[in-house]
Amino acid sequence: MGDAVSVTILCVAEDRLGFTLAQALFERVCVEEGLDGSAQWQSLDAPDAYTRWTSMRDRARRTNLRFTVKGLGGYEFETRRVLTQLALLSSPPQVVVLCRDTDNKPVRDEMNRAIVAMGDLPFTVLSAVAHREAEAWVVAGFEARDERERRALRALQQSIGFDPTREPHRMTANDAGSPRDAKRVCEALLEGPALGDRGRMCWEETPLTVLIARGVETGIPEYVASVRSWRASVC
Repeated sequence: MGDAVSVTILCVAEDRLGFTLAQALFERVCVEEGLDGSAQWQSLDAPDAYTRWTSMRDRARRTNLRFTVKGLGGYEFETRRVLTQLALLSSPPQVVVLCRDTDNKPVRDEMNRAIVAMGDLPFTVLSAVAHREAEAWVVAGFEARDERERRALRALQQSIGFDPTREPHRMTANDAGSPRDAKRVCEALLEGPALGDRGRMCWEETPLTVLIARGVETGIPEYVASVRSWRASVC
């Protein structure tokens, strides 16, 4: 083990749940795999601990950032615009975490193309892309703790035709009328918000190996692997 590592991190996310999951898994990997030190999470949207994608868009307009690439659009354009702005900061962070839900769109591929196209940057970029929504990461860590929760999980399995904790990628996104909607399933299992105490148990207490195995098609393994790769580079 080398010297303790102190790192500054800036997270760009759609909402608080996405940020909280990315932050918690980042810190769990570091702590459980023996990286000494501390992480300072920065934000351009104080007092929030994370920066919103919409804020970065508005910031680009306010500062009159001229960023155009012929034929470029969608998530690739948005990612490159955000990374360009962060690279121009007088004191950029050491790590940038980009959080998004796929919502059935090619988010991961477009973001990865943008990161590669940007070339050398003054920070490491990690992608926390949840398929199809961040709630899938929460449900992947759900383990029934009493008979009420076991009944709720059995009822959901009968309703949607599969165990959402074992196949969270099969839940749908932005489909509130469907029993398979990720937010609806998450709320039914937790009997409360994902960011409540019961929800936090799903990503704070469930072993990382279980989260990775269950979330194999939700983006959890890719994000954890990227954190581990970063960790190896600084040790």
